[in-house]
Amino acid sequence: MKRALVFNAERRVGLVLCREFARKGFIVDMASHALLPRSFYSKYCCKKIRYTMDVLDPLVDYIKKMKPDIIVPLSEDSYLVAYELIDREIQGIIPLPSRDLFVTMRNKEIAMRLLQSHGLRVPLTYSADEFMSNRQHLKNSKGKNKFLIKPRISHSGKGIMMFKSLDDFEYAYSAYLKQNKVGNREFLGCHLEHPIIQEYIEGENYSLHMIIHNERLYLKQLMHHVRYFPKDFGLPIRSRTVELEDPQLDKIIEFFITIKWSGYIQCDLIRRSDGCYFINEVNPRFSGVIENVILSGIDVVNILLALKENRVLPVAVPTNYDYEYRSLFGELAYLSKADHKIATLYDLIRKEERKIYYDINTGDIIPHIIHLIRLLLVKEVI
Repeated sequence: MKRALVFNAERRVGLVLCREFARKGFIVDMASHALLPRSFYSKYCCKKIRYTMDVLDPLVDYIKKMKPDIIVPLSEDSYLVAYELIDREIQGIIPLPSRDLFVTMRNKEIAMRLLQSHGLRVPLTYSADEFMSNRQHLKNSKGKNKFLIKPRISHSGKGIMMFKSLDDFEYAYSAYLKQNKVGNREFLGCHLEHPIIQEYIEGENYSLHMIIHNERLYLKQLMHHVRYFPKDFGLPIRSRTVELEDPQLDKIIEFFITIKWSGYIQCDLIRRSDGCYFINEVNPRFSGVIENVILSGIDVVNILLALKENRVLPVAVPTNYDYEYRSLFGELAYLSKADHKIATLYDLIRKEERKIYYDINTGDIIPHIIHLIRLLLVKEVI
């Protein structure tokens, strides 16, 4: 049987791909450096490999011994590990973007400027120092504009704060620094105490998902995120696949083909009331809601195998739209914070015309129990 190595095992996307590779007949091994990685407890997981970001020897020793047919890094920190493995001449890793391009796209401030330089719409984005020296934006807004303080490097929707006046900014920035104080946590080599300030644009939330390799598009899918936790700018907990027919979106896809991106990439979008799309974030990694991509009828594993084998496939597009994908723990967290709990509960349990899928697999339940424990310990929803 063929063997797949997937990491990181603690994320939801890791559990989804663990199951998908197993359903394709693969022996699936999972690797992680985190506390209580949920995929380790899946019935589809064979070997469990623990490593640290500083000591990769256990991972390298496993690969040299077991020789997996395909190695799939999923998160941004696992991409950094994958580049180190490539430097050690490890074979079997799926195609990735160049290291320099990856570093560019994972830095939200630099990525926004690059997108804007290519004629794509993005919100106003500043470093904290730039924002403080450009206070006229707030003075002119007279409280009408809202801004977000966000970690500079992708942090899965966590650590974001909103403000709408200069006084609010100073309070929110102080609270942000306290929450992410020096030494509290370092994420992907970039301290959380160096955030960006980004204009908050009112509108509907979408995400554009792509897989690209050798300047060829392999996958495109558009999701409409109808609920977030925390509300408006947190993690997507309720999503629908929608039609992708808009020249603005084609222009975004063309941009990533032009810069020779390789692998999975996701753009978070805001669709303003006038129909204009703004890219408010780029995530140069696999999406946490990849199960929604699979539910839409796209065979993600087959595409990953084609990339690794350098095979050309037709562009994969959704064939199933009549459903809604929800995060159960995300919905319960949303309910716990709702002002009108009865109405929110009714919305959660009422019968819908479209089919509802939750991110819980009762045939492989232990990873979800582990995730609940992790949620209680480290306050992560997704």
